[in-house]
Amino acid sequence: MSGPLYGAAALSTSVPNLFVGNPVHILPRFHPVEVLEAIDKEKTTTSFMAPPMFDAIFALPEEVRNKYDVSSMKGIFSVGAPLHSSTKEKVLAFFKDVELNEFYGATEHGGSTNLFPEYQEQKDRSVGVPMLGMEVKLVDSDGNEVQPCEPGEFLVKGLTLCDEYYKNPEATAEAFHGEWLGLGDMGVQDEDGFYSIVDRKQDMILSGAFNVYPAEIEGVLHRHPKIADVAVIGVPDEKWGEAVKAIVVLREGEEAGAQEIIDFCEGKLADYKKPRSVDFMAELPRSLQGKLLKYKLREMVTVKK
Repeated sequence: MSGPLYGAAALSTSVPNLFVGNPVHILPRFHPVEVLEAIDKEKTTTSFMAPPMFDAIFALPEEVRNKYDVSSMKGIFSVGAPLHSSTKEKVLAFFKDVELNEFYGATEHGGSTNLFPEYQEQKDRSVGVPMLGMEVKLVDSDGNEVQPCEPGEFLVKGLTLCDEYYKNPEATAEAFHGEWLGLGDMGVQDEDGFYSIVDRKQDMILSGAFNVYPAEIEGVLHRHPKIADVAVIGVPDEKWGEAVKAIVVLREGEEAGAQEIIDFCEGKLADYKKPRSVDFMAELPRSLQGKLLKYKLREMVTVKK
């Protein structure tokens, strides 16, 4: 167990093992080397990890990663953030024959969808189909269901949905739409019924007349060989309303300028989606669950200016 117990992901993928007599190895914190050491020593078979945790493992020097035997791993659950294609490729290559399950979920409703192992190669950047006992729909700003391939806000209901926010009726009223719960996540459903996360509704950038979803840009920049971590936010712009800014963490020992990062997007993104500016930081603010805290990032960028 490499994530905090107050989150549904670590709790639901680890503790139930005790009910059937399986041991659970609990780490005091997440650290990429300590995770690999635990897998090697304890012969771990399953684990939850958020995508930034995978990125931290692959940021280690290859000779460090290869010191540890991870062949015991049979199943991995990824949830908590979009799993970028470049990261997924590394997970499947490094952990060899592991079965990867990619969830969409939240502590408020547990796991709602899953991209099962057999669909990993067919459905890139998808979080799959609804789990048993769960229902999902995507709606527009008026609450109407959108058509396939059109972006909409995720609403979920089902067996693992919470009843309310404890002693917080205002938050309950804001999030619940009748028996459906919405947390501000945007997604699309393809013609086969598979869902994909687009981004957080609050993180969407309105640049000119276009909606820009940072997750798409982050997915492209994650493939830059010098980038260890990256976040994309919107910043005020007199001409466009908001402009795309990339905040980049370089790999240890690497150097790059803003124009190199912007040029990397050429041919991979439409011009209006390419970053207009780039900042460099030593690390990005994240929660203990690995979630990127973009509100803190916006504060840091504002303070910096």
